[in-house]
Amino acid sequence: MNAQVQTSMCPDFPPGPWLLTLLAGERYALPVPWLREVLRGHPADPIPGGPPALLGVMHVRGEVLPVLDLSAALGLGSSNPQYVIVTEFNRHMQAFAVGGVERILHVDVAD
Repeated sequence: MNAQVQTSMCPDFPPGPWLLTLLAGERYALPVPWLREVLRGHPADPIPGGPPALLGVMHVRGEVLPVLDLSAALGLGSSNPQYVIVTEFNRHMQAFAVGGVERILHVDVAD
């Protein structure tokens, strides 16, 4: 389901498409241009001795990507991730485990 929001409703939210996700029962958004794909229930291979937010690594289309539990990384507590969001920013790919994926939110520039 897509939704539209005027920036006058949330002035700190830049215009453009955003992917709404769920982390620890709260909604968070990622810019859609960074999004490469969303995978449901894709397991990560654990890395012994890694930081608590690092779930491990996974293979996606020939790339080995770190998988971070985004809830734990943001200090929201560990979660039971159901989805992995693969992103690319500054030519680097990474994967974030999230509790849910809701929809694409379109934020328009207010007149």
